[in-house]
Amino acid sequence: MQNPRGLPELFTGRRRFLWIGLAALVLVTFFIILRFPYHRLAQYVAVALQRETGVVVSFQDFGPALHLQGPGFRANGVRIASGEEMLLVDAASVRPAWSSSWLLGRPALYIELEGAAGIVAGTLTTGSEAGFAGMLQDVDMAALPLSAFGTGFEIDGLGDIEIDLKNGSEGPEGWVRFEVAEGSLALADFPMAIPFDRLTGSVTFGGDPFATIDTFDLDGPLLKAQVTGSIGRAPEPAMAPLDLQIQIVAKSAIQPALASAGVRLDSEGGARIRISGTAAEPLVR
Repeated sequence: MQNPRGLPELFTGRRRFLWIGLAALVLVTFFIILRFPYHRLAQYVAVALQRETGVVVSFQDFGPALHLQGPGFRANGVRIASGEEMLLVDAASVRPAWSSSWLLGRPALYIELEGAAGIVAGTLTTGSEAGFAGMLQDVDMAALPLSAFGTGFEIDGLGDIEIDLKNGSEGPEGWVRFEVAEGSLALADFPMAIPFDRLTGSVTFGGDPFATIDTFDLDGPLLKAQVTGSIGRAPEPAMAPLDLQIQIVAKSAIQPALASAGVRLDSEGGARIRISGTAAEPLVR
């Protein structure tokens, strides 16, 4: 129904003051967003990260971002430095995550990172049980510092990684799954990198061992391999005890290199291998 002035009933009488107040609130919020000193907030974030983690972060641009799930912040030209390692992120987006962890006093943030090394998207939970659950897509596996964790190997290629990990009382708890295509695997003290068409794996963290390798399957032109077993706990990653079982089928081109590493192959190029010792000094049987 129209009133004499031609306005809907919704905008007349006492309702008019409600709408005027709402419009004023929207305008005030809009100008606050425009005039908010985001450069100071960026400096505060950088200082807090360096104090808590030792990581040095700088932003080329930092400002607000609106999402269907709620307001947040977006940064461009992010530089993340830790020691001699440097990571460049083209764009980063952060907003509060919809998570029950807020009720437990553990704020959760949904983050998205885009850069030359790949895309990261998932929920980062803070607090005593800090953790991350999400995906890493098109990741440059060579850029991951695997050797720093005493793994004894490095992977080259583009991969997708699914993560659900949190910080437990004795270390990380959860699982990691990955798939890498068209790459190579370099092993410590092995004379050549092993090419593969597809590498998949699933690792569970927590419990008695530090990590349990549920699956680790390599399918390549020179070698097919399946790995299972566990990595024990130790004060240093290089000292972690190994209990791994490997089943391989090797082509003739790689058999001499395997033989020089102490692997005994049968007439068809197959072998069952057990690796014990530590990550720094593995023993092959």
